[in-house]
Amino acid sequence: MTTFDPERDLRIEQFIKASPETIWRCWQEPELFKQWFTPPGVEVTEVVNDVRSGGRAYVVMKLPDGTLMPSEGCFLHAEYPTCWSTGMRLPPIGGQERTLS
Repeated sequence: MTTFDPERDLRIEQFIKASPETIWRCWQEPELFKQWFTPPGVEVTEVVNDVRSGGRAYVVMKLPDGTLMPSEGCFLHAEYPTCWSTGMRLPPIGGQERTLS
């Protein structure tokens, strides 16, 4: 399990009235993932989520103005069906590379 460091890590938790297996499916199955991942007006056009430790995490989001935002990363840790952590390379802003993990 990845160790949580409150000085540098962000933990996002949400309690959802669904079984862990259902939530896991909503990450793994592209058509389910596209239904919930983005806010209204933003569309997921492509997704690959290989939800396992070391698996690929890739998503392309289309903003309302047509801008495409690809994000590439990997699942750092995964324990079916209860937890996972990801690391993502985000699109640059002002020439600056950004990462999220």
